[in-house]
Amino acid sequence: MKNLLLFLFFSISQQIFSQNTDFTYLYKGTIDSKIAITLYLHTTTNTCDGSNRYDAMYKYDNSNKWIQLNVSNNDSEKNFCLVEQNFSGVMILTKMPKTFSGKWINPNGDKQLKVIINLQILSSKTKKKLEEKFEKLNYENNDC
Repeated sequence: MKNLLLFLFFSISQQIFSQNTDFTYLYKGTIDSKIAITLYLHTTTNTCDGSNRYDAMYKYDNSNKWIQLNVSNNDSEKNFCLVEQNFSGVMILTKMPKTFSGKWINPNGDKQLKVIINLQILSSKTKKKLEEKFEKLNYENNDC
């Protein structure tokens, strides 16, 4: 009985302390007001220091190929730098409550296109599909 109570205590404690640390978002919008895109963003909050870690990928809506993004940010300024895997482009975006806006820049820096993406409602089914897709993409890009 004592072991069962200890197990229940640790299980409940773990659930309490790990709540609200992961969030998944879906954004849709355009690059250059013409190219439709979808962006997946997953946020994990470090429970020790409160900092956020971001995982992301996006795709052009006329393609099924997702592009993994390496994310750096300045939370206090709400500025994000999303670098495409293999440095094929960069998005520098500012986060507002339900929108990101900024620029997509090619690797040479000579082409800069306006980006506007808006937060979408995310069903649990779509969330699960996106999480699985990201895991697969991350594995393909980073497994040796």
